[in-house]
Amino acid sequence: MINRTLNAVQTILRKNAAVSLLGNGTAAIISLTTTGLLARWMPREAFGTWVLFLVTYTLFDTLRSGLLLNGMIQYTADLRVEARTFEASLKRWEGAVWQLGLLMTMVVGPFLIGLTYYFPMISEWVGNSETAVWFWIISLVSLPANIATWFLHARSQFKPLQWIRVLTQLVFLLLIIGCYQFQLFPGNSLYGLFAVANGAISLWSLFIGWSRWRSIPAGRTAQRNALFHFGKYTIGTLVGSNLQRSADTLLLGAILGPEAVALYAIPQRLTQLLDMPVRSVVVTAMPRLVKLQQQGKSGELAAYFQQSAGLLWLVMLPLSIAGFVLAEPLVTLLGGGHYRDGATLMRCFMLYGALLPLDRYSGVGLDAIGKPQFNLVKVLFMLCIQVGGALVALLVFRSTTALAGVSIVTFAMGMLLGFRLLKRHVPISLTGCIQTGWTELVGLITRFRHEWIRSTVKNFR
Repeated sequence: MINRTLNAVQTILRKNAAVSLLGNGTAAIISLTTTGLLARWMPREAFGTWVLFLVTYTLFDTLRSGLLLNGMIQYTADLRVEARTFEASLKRWEGAVWQLGLLMTMVVGPFLIGLTYYFPMISEWVGNSETAVWFWIISLVSLPANIATWFLHARSQFKPLQWIRVLTQLVFLLLIIGCYQFQLFPGNSLYGLFAVANGAISLWSLFIGWSRWRSIPAGRTAQRNALFHFGKYTIGTLVGSNLQRSADTLLLGAILGPEAVALYAIPQRLTQLLDMPVRSVVVTAMPRLVKLQQQGKSGELAAYFQQSAGLLWLVMLPLSIAGFVLAEPLVTLLGGGHYRDGATLMRCFMLYGALLPLDRYSGVGLDAIGKPQFNLVKVLFMLCIQVGGALVALLVFRSTTALAGVSIVTFAMGMLLGFRLLKRHVPISLTGCIQTGWTELVGLITRFRHEWIRSTVKNFR
């Protein structure tokens, strides 16, 4: 019995979904630890400025990845089938990715520095011109590691990909702890530490060969054009989705300042722990949904969709309830006693966190049935609600609680729109998801209980 259990666990852990979940989970825990330490060690205003910087950097990284990653996956997948031994063709695609990545980074950095110099409102988002220079430096030194993750993703090599993500977070955390112990913290050195952490992992990626930098001269105009034209269709959805998550923070920093951002960031980071497993699980369902769609099995697609979405929602719901009930101790545990006021925000975030599984599944479902344009409409619809509601909450009520409440409305409306668009093509419904998910959950619990009883009786005999 023990050997069978261990073998089953090992089989599960070898799957890409499990590798992705473990890697993302480990990186998220390290990142959360870093956030907690910075919240305790930095003044609230300085911590809020750091959060705004991270939001801006993440948005740019999403732009860079959205433009190049999906196209790289698409075209190299074709190469693996049609030109497995044609290494020169692969190098041309890799070189084109490098060239476009370098071009984008070299252009955006100086552009942002100029914006912060001439437009004060932009400075409220990024910090100041000096911080914008750090933004450019970090974007450059992180590029080799990012490109390595794209190439590894294209080859479905998820283990080394997760190593890069985890080690980047771990090195940054260790540098912060070391500087704090030797009283060299914080100040602008925090940006330098972030640059060192990303640069160190990039050097490692270059040395070990994952970034394939020798392919840079091989890129050609045909590959660059193909990547650009493919990426411009996916970048809208990715950037819109990222903006929908970060617009409230950017507007909060511009209107109420970094201290309000710091208070808002602590419960928001805790809520992201719910989003991480949801994203990891939802992504693994897409290949089967696509296959069923291509086979014209709309009934089976609807059944699988409702079973998966409903089961995930029921599994994640107790975590949202626990976060709502334990909001104050959780916020205090992460940020310290001076962030206790964030408990109300945490409760608001847990309410929309309960909607995350169904919202994510509706978006993936639209992509799976070949309707990405509808997913883009859904994302832009949610972005409009988020930005409009955030402006009202901040300019009229000047309240972070009202701002958090806007997120509940945004995700609820986005989820309803997603299901309505899906229902035009696939026979699904919200009530069907809940009912089917409940039936599946009860069946899983019953099977587990019977297996446990049978094993116990067998061992007793």
